[in-house]
Amino acid sequence: MKRRRTRIACAATLLSMALGTSIACASAQAASGLKAMWGPSLHNGVSLFPTYHDLGVRVYEDRLTWSSIAVGRPRNARDPNDPAYTWPAGVTQAVAEAKLYHVKVALQIIGAPAWANGGKPRNWAPLRPQDYANFAIAASRRYPSVHLW
Repeated sequence: MKRRRTRIACAATLLSMALGTSIACASAQAASGLKAMWGPSLHNGVSLFPTYHDLGVRVYEDRLTWSSIAVGRPRNARDPNDPAYTWPAGVTQAVAEAKLYHVKVALQIIGAPAWANGGKPRNWAPLRPQDYANFAIAASRRYPSVHLW
């Protein structure tokens, strides 16, 4: 068991070095050994999910930047197919890859668009909480396999 942990730690370190970044691989629930990864889903166009699977990652974490996805106010904000939405291809691909490797996905919604927060910087809350709720509904419909938000 100790050899396996050493190999996993070495693999995580090598992956981190290869990407030129630090990848956070932390135990989300230390008691159960559930591992979560907040990191890229691709490296040089190659999926990292096989590596994450080998490392025992059970939860992949990513973010949805609301201000980038909905630059303009959508007419039907709860509909993920509203033309105002431009969903990130990287997140869509990561959600699909995670499903193939039986890895859960946790998505964080960040960054209110200017139309929702009165023209303030994206770290300001929306003026109407319902705008945020409508976007969250659209996101959950876009990514029905995601249950961690």
